[in-house]
Amino acid sequence: MPNFLNVVGLLRPEQSGEVLLLYGALPMFVTVPLSIFLLRHVDPRGVLIIGLTAFAIANLLGTQLTHDWRLGDFVPIVILQSVGQAFTLLPIIIIAVANADFTRATAFAAYIQLMRLGGAEIGVALMGTWLRVREQIHSNYLGQHIADGSANVVQILKQLGNTFASYGPGAAPGRALGTLAALVQREANVLAYIDGFWLTFWLAIIALGFVALMTRAPPGPFTPAPFGAARGLMRRVGLSRP
Repeated sequence: MPNFLNVVGLLRPEQSGEVLLLYGALPMFVTVPLSIFLLRHVDPRGVLIIGLTAFAIANLLGTQLTHDWRLGDFVPIVILQSVGQAFTLLPIIIIAVANADFTRATAFAAYIQLMRLGGAEIGVALMGTWLRVREQIHSNYLGQHIADGSANVVQILKQLGNTFASYGPGAAPGRALGTLAALVQREANVLAYIDGFWLTFWLAIIALGFVALMTRAPPGPFTPAPFGAARGLMRRVGLSRP
């Protein structure tokens, strides 16, 4: 979201940061304790499903992106991503710990740090490369339609030329062409960010598929103890032991 608002919306980071603070960071003061509470009473796989589903829905909403989107349009996505972060990272760690061989605790601790630090770096590198490549591809495709000199292109250039007529007959065509090129680049960036949302959506769906293949962790200190009505429900769906 910040990158889109910076590149397409032309907003400064401090302008987009307000939404991330109010709807992304602050809700975690509620969602993280709730995630911990659920992990104590519910199978971590169920909590992880909630987190990955929130990520999938957020990214699916992001595929409706247009160049008109501004801060308010991203609020539902930011809230869902906040829920996804709170309900995804902790269950993954609990699942890993519950299935770990404690005779290799030192190596396991290193793996946890690798997941925590390396995962973020890999994600940033992957998304940065994906957006750059997709922007170039879409820019090329859009540029091919501009280069063919269709009637629509000629009409747009004429309208832009009339807009810049006050700059003089010599400067107006150049300014019109530069404006059209900027519009093409803007739309190429929008399409690239849409592709980014689709990529993360399908990654969340694939992750949900992996969760569906997970078996119960062996009994141990991290085994959840369902409470009240949740006990019968979790037994019924097979996510809890009797």
